[in-house]
Amino acid sequence: MGRRVALKQLSFRMPLRPFFKFIYMYILKQGFRDGRAGYTYCMMQSFFEFQICLKFKELERERNGNR
Repeated sequence: MGRRVALKQLSFRMPLRPFFKFIYMYILKQGFRDGRAGYTYCMMQSFFEFQICLKFKELERERNGNR
């Protein structure tokens, strides 16, 4: 397994991933400089990460035979 694949699998198991996405975009990438539009964009990106996490967990449950 390649390094990139291993890091990607590890990132999907990271707790609070949507929260860290928001912090990264809003503070580290300075989304706060855009005011309300920057806040809204960062929140939407965070929510998108949340949806990705939910879908990933759903696919894992289906793969294991649980519904």
